[in-house]
Formats: sequence, structure tokens, C-alpha cells
Amino acid sequence: MSSGRKQVKAAPGVGWYRRRTIDLDEVAVLRAVQGDHLKLTKTERDTAIDHLDSKGHSAAEVARRIGCNERTVLRRREVRMAAGGPAPAITRQLRHSDETWQRMAELITDGVPPMEISMRLGVGLSTVYFHRNRRVSGQVAA
Repeated sequence: MSSGRKQVKAAPGVGWYRRRTIDLDEVAVLRAVQGDHLKLTKTERDTAIDHLDSKGHSAAEVARRIGCNERTVLRRREVRMAAGGPAPAITRQLRHSDETWQRMAELITDGVPPMEISMRLGVGLSTVYFHRNRRVSGQVAA
């Protein structure tokens, strides 16, 4: 039975139809990167994720800015790196002063427990583990 409504198809370039025919709208990507929540195509979303990754944003920040799930950002990174693309730029050390990093290195060397280091320096516990693991793997000079 009919509900009495007449179904009308949208003209090309109008509404949802336009979103499926255009592969990459650079203005939409730019607006999404700036924090506007738009309905993006997969190609546009991937481009926005790649752009924010190159600037060193965390997966949570990228997801919040473009309006997707954090897991979507992580999957995109995995796909990009598997294809030989660049790894995301990590800017963790920029969040704390050099003095904080040096003091943390001293405390780790002295055998102070990570929880106590976290409380003394006012940094997150994951930051202490991150720095400790980098020191163990030889990525940071002693």
C-alpha cells in the first residue's frame, strides 16, 4: 500500500547524490581538519586523517576533529604504514620541558617507581612508561 508520498530522485549535484559522485572535495577536507563536523566520503576522511597525522596530532584528537571514531584513525594509520606510507609524526616530547624530561631520566635511573615519578613531576603515568621504554630500547641517550 502506498503512504501517499511521492518519491522524487534528487538531481545530480544535490544532497546525498552529490556526495556519492564526487570523490574528493578539498574544501570539505579543509573544513573537517579545522574541526567542522561534516559528512565525509572515505577518501576525504582518509585525506583529513593523513593531514592531521602529518601535523603530529594524537588519534583521539584527529577523531574528535573530523568526527569519527578513534579506532577509524588507528585503522587508517595501519593501512597507510602497511602500504609504505609515513608513520604519524609524534610530538609527545613537546608537551613537557627539557628540564622535566631530564629530571624524569634521573629518577628512572635512580630506580624510583613510575607512580612516584608521575606524582612528583605532574605527568601522566603513561608518559613515564613511554620515556622509560624509549630509554630501554636505546632511542634516548642516557
